[in-house]
Amino acid sequence: MSPAQFIPLAERSDLIIEIGKWVFQEACRFARRLADRGKSDICVAINISPRQIKADDFIGFVRAAIESNGVLPQQIELEVTENVLIDNMEDSVYKLKQLQEYGIKLAIDDFGTGFSSLTYLRTLPVKYLKIDKSFIDSIAFDEMQMNFVKLIIAMGHTLEMGIVAEGVETKEQLAKLAECQCDYIQGYIFSKAVSEEAAMNLCLQE
Repeated sequence: MSPAQFIPLAERSDLIIEIGKWVFQEACRFARRLADRGKSDICVAINISPRQIKADDFIGFVRAAIESNGVLPQQIELEVTENVLIDNMEDSVYKLKQLQEYGIKLAIDDFGTGFSSLTYLRTLPVKYLKIDKSFIDSIAFDEMQMNFVKLIIAMGHTLEMGIVAEGVETKEQLAKLAECQCDYIQGYIFSKAVSEEAAMNLCLQE
């Protein structure tokens, strides 16, 4: 079942918080396995729901999960959407800054599809900006779309962020993104979603 089917349902209840905690623990265990195999330099990215961030125990849970699994904060990246800023902006920014000071990397996921406040984008302790797949789909044949992506990348670089293009599927898209000086690529052109063991094998390849 696609996450697009069950995540919106879970978001409407507190179930998303329990799912999120389970996912975070599993991701920390995976990061521990990587470290045990000499790959502590690989960062494991985890999507975080706005409802998780709003929870009173969020910061405490994150720190406890990282420490109990024996991983470094630098091995973990948290991905949040722009919508995290819609409610309680000050509280969200405060918590994200706490996580950054702890050593966790932060990224804005699906950029361009939600609430965009350039003022808060400038003040957020975010290291990476991930451009949503919807902006990448037509980049190979739509010049206006390519120019728009180029502007997003330039803006992110001005804010000293690393830029990640999501949903890259073709060599033509890859070439256009290289032309736009995009820093990182994510998508089926490299690998589809795989099991934990398959992901581990990919990470262990030299």
